[in-house]
Amino acid sequence: MATPTILGFTHLLLDQHVKQGDSVIDMTAGNGHDTLKLASLVGDSGNVHAFDIQKNALDATKHRLAESGYSAQLIHDSHHELLTHFTPEALGTITAAVFNLGYLPGGDKTVITRSDSTRMALQLLTTYAKQALIIIVAYPGHEGGKEEKENVMDFCASLPSEHWRSMHYGHVNQEKAPNVFTIFPR
Repeated sequence: MATPTILGFTHLLLDQHVKQGDSVIDMTAGNGHDTLKLASLVGDSGNVHAFDIQKNALDATKHRLAESGYSAQLIHDSHHELLTHFTPEALGTITAAVFNLGYLPGGDKTVITRSDSTRMALQLLTTYAKQALIIIVAYPGHEGGKEEKENVMDFCASLPSEHWRSMHYGHVNQEKAPNVFTIFPR
């Protein structure tokens, strides 16, 4: 049996949690792989929102979705600006949120996600989206990535266990390999 890739593991978790008609968020659209996965799971009756600070990422996501016959609401903004785009009540209906941190593959490697904005977004999700599965993929191998991974780990460890279950999946013998953090509602 092959060890699942990080993307495969993330999508396996989404397969088990997201269903037709759900409202979901891709917190970092990137090239649109997670956005497409979410759109395929929620179907025409669901809602997919995808954030990215880079227009070229949103263009790539839009193209990937269109090729597959799906759509999403694309939001050209940082993921920590959730309350600019959602009411607290609307966030309360979110069933899954996915972060794929770092930089845009094939893009400018100096434009990266930041620990402070990621932490703010996680705080907003755990405050308002209390039934959401939250998946964070962190890449410690780039400039700022190790700090962001440690910040995510600290955030997940600090969550009250009576409301959330936090888990960590990663390679223990590969320092720069991606890590997956999951936050499950109780």
